[in-house]
Amino acid sequence: MRTKVATKPKAMRLLSLFLVFVMLITTQGFTSIAKTVSENEAIGENEIIGENGDVEDPEQTESQSVGTGENSDQSQNADLKDAEDGSGALTQSDSTSGNGIQTGNETPVNPVHNCNTEDGTQDTTTWSYVYFGSYPQSEVTDSVTINKIENALKISPIKGDVGVDVWVDGVKYRRISKTDTNDDEYFDEVANNGYRYFKWERIKWRVLNNNGNTLFVVADKGLDCKDYNDEYVNITWENSNLREWLNNSFYNTAFSANEQNAIIAQTVVNDDNPVIGTEGGNNTTDKVYLLSIDEVTNATYGFCSDDSTYSASRWMQPSNYARARGTITYSGSPTGNNDNCCWWLRSPGDYGDSVASVFTYGHVGRNGYGVYFSDYGVLPALHINLSSGIWSMTDDGTSGEGGSINNTTGNDNQNGNGSTNNNTGENSGENTGENTGENSGENTGENTGKNSGENTGENPSPVKVQKLSITAPSKKL
Repeated sequence: MRTKVATKPKAMRLLSLFLVFVMLITTQGFTSIAKTVSENEAIGENEIIGENGDVEDPEQTESQSVGTGENSDQSQNADLKDAEDGSGALTQSDSTSGNGIQTGNETPVNPVHNCNTEDGTQDTTTWSYVYFGSYPQSEVTDSVTINKIENALKISPIKGDVGVDVWVDGVKYRRISKTDTNDDEYFDEVANNGYRYFKWERIKWRVLNNNGNTLFVVADKGLDCKDYNDEYVNITWENSNLREWLNNSFYNTAFSANEQNAIIAQTVVNDDNPVIGTEGGNNTTDKVYLLSIDEVTNATYGFCSDDSTYSASRWMQPSNYARARGTITYSGSPTGNNDNCCWWLRSPGDYGDSVASVFTYGHVGRNGYGVYFSDYGVLPALHINLSSGIWSMTDDGTSGEGGSINNTTGNDNQNGNGSTNNNTGENSGENTGENTGENSGENTGENTGKNSGENTGENPSPVKVQKLSITAPSKKL
């Protein structure tokens, strides 16, 4: 008997063939995936897959990006952006570095003044500070450094505005004697043959305003001691010896060539006295100048708006150097027990031979004192190009580069007060004339030895100089 073999329907045979095909495909897929994983593990953690599938070294890729110079990150970080802090100031997310170059993550913000005098508390101001330029400030008293200074002076002395300067171990110093002072009443006699020694340091400035283009600043301490004018005569800021000194001797010794390029000349408005109406004279164009009554009572600049208030916002102490040069100080309770000094403003006082000032208590003397007073501090004001990168928000601890008194006058003929009345021809006036436009440089460019009262060059409205014999008023604290 023949046995019949059961057979699968045709549909079942087709299904079986399909399943076998699927299994084969799946097996190949798993093999491919395993191979890919194995290759990726071999790449390592410190490598990257490039866009074309090649392996790249991330460190090499990063160094190439930074090495392009002004890459996109640096370019974006260098741009100034508005800060959302309500101060109206600008911030900078990155900065350059180096000696005397800006460091830190932010640009200075505008001052915030809190006048709380109504409840009997002292007013306060939050300031930003920058360091820019250099000047002799702290006194040196240790014998080792003094001996080094004296030895260096025998080899390479540098004529200073007053006294003599010298570099020792990368630090600049100034030596002065009693005859180098503006007022010798406060020059203590010392055992070093009558000499005293001071270290050149970075100048610290209070930021009065950051408008996004320039920093309007004033020195944070009295840097020197000077008469407003050498003679007791009717004088305005335009023709004063102090203006001449600031824009010549001080400007050329305190700032290097790069720093000078960063100082922006300003049209300085010289208003009349707000109470008496004494004429303030012509407006001037200056690189360096003094503040006015209006400016030291401007709350947006950080000062108390009431000129009669004993305001801490106007307290200033002199440097050791300025004190030795003759700056008067007072440390009573109205000064917060600080050794505050009186300091000059450029505004006229009650009469043509007097000038306004700030007293040690922090109130403004609008009536003014004689222009010849010899014991007031000098606080220069100027405008720094914000984008120059020359200023810094931290003190680098160096003496800076500074300038030289030789840049101020061709014949170096300067007296103890820094006047340059004996200049002829290509003098300091011409040296600074190109920098400041119609500034003191051009006003004195054609001087031939006349005094400051007559040294008005081609000024269309020279101030008449009237010599007076007047008893000096008493000094007010």
